[in-house]
Amino acid sequence: MMLSERHQQILVIMEAGVEYSAEQVAEKIGLKGPRTRQLLNELVNKELLACIGTTKRRRYIMPVD
Repeated sequence: MMLSERHQQILVIMEAGVEYSAEQVAEKIGLKGPRTRQLLNELVNKELLACIGTTKRRRYIMPVD
């Protein structure tokens, strides 16, 4: 599966089993919120991340193997 450099960067900074908001991820990788949310949702669609909650309470989590 081909992942962009930004997708890989997100996966590297996230710890398995820890929930992150899009804003937390954006701060760590140095992007703005909307672009970060787009990248996170692409990773959810690829089933590499799971999404918990809706709208403002939405969190992203890397499943524990």
